[in-house]
Amino acid sequence: MLQVYKLYIGLSQGNHAKAVNRDQIIAIISRSIASFTVSDAQGIFRGKSEDTLLVTIAHVSCQYIKNLAYYLCVQLHQDGIGLEYDGHYHRITHDCAIKDRPAYRLTSNLDGEARRNLS
Repeated sequence: MLQVYKLYIGLSQGNHAKAVNRDQIIAIISRSIASFTVSDAQGIFRGKSEDTLLVTIAHVSCQYIKNLAYYLCVQLHQDGIGLEYDGHYHRITHDCAIKDRPAYRLTSNLDGEARRNLS
């Protein structure tokens, strides 16, 4: 049975306030996930409004989606990526991913450059 996961991706780069390219996010996800839904949303993060991309994915592996969220966080220079599943919200960040690196190894479907940069 497939589990439904939601990724919350702010379309700014944290403190840098540079726009993140929506098409880049879709391209990265498309490398490893064949079907998913993308919705535009307005989020409030640390008291400030920001455009947000909500990505809904049905998948069998929670770890695979955590890996993808971490990969997006690094590639997009995000402070964190929100991940919702089983009615709980989790924040995937550089700090938590680095601390627990073995649990966040990238899968073989993600590109080789990302795997080299994170190993």
